[in-house]
Amino acid sequence: MKTAVLFVFTFITFFTNLEAQADVVALSGEYVPARNYGDKVEFKRFFKQEVNYPAHALENKIEGTVELSFVVDSKTGKTSHLKVKSSVNKELDAEAIRLYKMLLFVPSYYQGDRISTFSTLKFKFSIKNYKRSEESRVGKECRSRWSPYH
Repeated sequence: MKTAVLFVFTFITFFTNLEAQADVVALSGEYVPARNYGDKVEFKRFFKQEVNYPAHALENKIEGTVELSFVVDSKTGKTSHLKVKSSVNKELDAEAIRLYKMLLFVPSYYQGDRISTFSTLKFKFSIKNYKRSEESRVGKECRSRWSPYH
């Protein structure tokens, strides 16, 4: 009898907590940082798909990570106060800024309330990865264009 009551109590407590936590954005005292929509996985896909490696940087084999800092607004998720925190060269910095302007952000939360925060974003420029993603893009375009199933 005690085991049955304990089981029912545990079952009810477990499912009650699941329902209560579904509406909570951040638990009391918890900080949730600002992030781009889709998080890291979507950011990587976006970067591979949208990057245009500057010709001058490709020719001179310039690689590196451009780090941008900015403020994410608590109400809209829009960004402001953009600064290049870590520069590689002007062309790669400009490409990172172009890509950054295409992103949308989710604001930070603290104790369940939205807050404006400084945030950073790193764009890693690698010629090897760029060429690999270019080959993949060209291959997909050719397959979709010449597919007998269209």
